[in-house]
Amino acid sequence: MNRFPNRFPGAQGEDDAHTSYLERQNDSEMENLSSKVSVLKQISIQIGDEVRDSSSLLTDMSGTFTDTSGFVKATSARLNSIMASGNSRLCCYLTMFGTSCVLLMYFLVKLIK
Repeated sequence: MNRFPNRFPGAQGEDDAHTSYLERQNDSEMENLSSKVSVLKQISIQIGDEVRDSSSLLTDMSGTFTDTSGFVKATSARLNSIMASGNSRLCCYLTMFGTSCVLLMYFLVKLIK
């Protein structure tokens, strides 16, 4: 039974055309929404891949920094023992070498830029 009977006897064709128009419009909107959902799905997959890659990179960097930290501590301990020995000539050479390295790195960085 029709809940909303036609008020005008000749309006059935207009109702069918209007219903057909609404269904086409609904189908078009569903296709549009489906394509947007597909794009969002691809973006979320790419974000997940990027997060996994970044996490792996950070884990590798953490290990590298730990190794470097140990190397710097060992070098610092050796330098402290050299300074404590009181050999002034060796201390002077070491200072000149360090200064030369810093200056060389400075000029190389300036040259690259």
